[in-house]
Amino acid sequence: MKIKNQDQDRVYSIVKAIVKVHSFKICSCTHTVYNVLGVNVLGRKYLLGTLDYKHEAEQIKNEINNLIDKKQDFYSFPELVDYEIEQEIDSLIGGGL
Repeated sequence: MKIKNQDQDRVYSIVKAIVKVHSFKICSCTHTVYNVLGVNVLGRKYLLGTLDYKHEAEQIKNEINNLIDKKQDFYSFPELVDYEIEQEIDSLIGGGL
């Protein structure tokens, strides 16, 4: 399956998706993000996107793997939308999406 990454600038041919936890320290706080990786037929891993919440990363990973099982040809990873931008959009359209 061909997948366009979160930045919408690369397309990778992958056979499965996985989630990898990445933690890093900012000052005295530790921040954790969840990287969704695509794995090609040779086992090489490509970063498809990064999410702040485990359940979101797992949901997208499962969606990609289900589409691969169904022989889907193409998937475009959802673009990252900043929380403040989401709030601004919600206030403009008068509610949630």
